[in-house]
Amino acid sequence: MKNILYILCILFFVSCGKGGSNDTLRNSSDTLEPEALVKVAEEDYGSFRSGKGYTNLVEEIYTELSSKNKSLESLNTNFANQQVASSKLESEFNDYHSKSQQYYEDAGSMANSISDSLIREQVIALLKKSELQDSIKCLRNVTLLSQLQTNSQKLEDLRVLLKISLTLPSIQKYQSNKLPSTKPLLELLSEQERVIIQTKKALPK
Repeated sequence: MKNILYILCILFFVSCGKGGSNDTLRNSSDTLEPEALVKVAEEDYGSFRSGKGYTNLVEEIYTELSSKNKSLESLNTNFANQQVASSKLESEFNDYHSKSQQYYEDAGSMANSISDSLIREQVIALLKKSELQDSIKCLRNVTLLSQLQTNSQKLEDLRVLLKISLTLPSIQKYQSNKLPSTKPLLELLSEQERVIIQTKKALPK
């Protein structure tokens, strides 16, 4: 966990370029009273968790934090840009690879239709050689794309860690301030006991 937090700090410093940004984030998460938590207190919990009104509370609090912190907004932009760039590069290679594979499949079908066995074998040999050469040339791309996918997943994992780390103080503050008092519960229990006794006394003997 320490290593992950260290990586997260490095990622944040690179995106922000300012040494005091972490303090800014920490302070904002400590002092913010998210509107999302106010809504939880005001709405019926069942309807909030299910149906049309459901929303991810972590995401909602994190969005509020982001809207009030330029450094966090910048980091979110960096995350989004990484996703777009990664998807674009992967799509470009997949398109290239798909066209190459389609060519060799079509050419192979045509080669198999050649009636002269010597010519057929000559064409098939040419295609196999070309396909092997292309595969060798693509090895570097495949390796880098694999590394890109690994890093993309790591970024996603770090983003989840970031969201939870920054929103946790808000829910903890909410829990400290908004936990209902036990006094009304005790009073109601006492009243229930009194009514139970009265009801038993009212039963026919």
